[in-house]
Amino acid sequence: AVASATVGSSFLSPHAIAAVAEATAAITGRRDDGEKKDPASIALEVGTAGESALRRALLCGWADRVAKRAKADEAARLNAAAEKDEDGGDGGGGRTKATRYRPAMLDLAVFLHPSSSLHRTSPDFVVYVDVLQTAKRPYLAGATAVEGSWLVDDAPALSYLS
Repeated sequence: AVASATVGSSFLSPHAIAAVAEATAAITGRRDDGEKKDPASIALEVGTAGESALRRALLCGWADRVAKRAKADEAARLNAAAEKDEDGGDGGGGRTKATRYRPAMLDLAVFLHPSSSLHRTSPDFVVYVDVLQTAKRPYLAGATAVEGSWLVDDAPALSYLS
């Protein structure tokens, strides 16, 4: 009865209304009996195929925003090249134990923020949303770990074979 009234007032086919209702139920976690599922049970779990597919999709969309963890010699080069800014910040070039990253399209050292969930693990490659410059140093915002092997297929312009 609800579908027929909705169809008449919105000029949508009953099949389209049913598909939208099914998709809405899947997104909101409502089952056919109207009971709401626990949101934690529908979240992506770490290590699942869905979680990997989402990280890979982020890499495909933001291939120009990939940063690689800097090795010790590269970190020293980035330190030497960094200049002091006006307000006394080190611009990412001062002495620190924090792990440096080298964005593919930028020539500066950036860091994962200490509140980032990736801060302790320091993955080899990350995709980031933005670089935020604070008074202390530049940080990666919205960082997601990606696999280095994905770069060959999903971001070939950033990879080279040696």
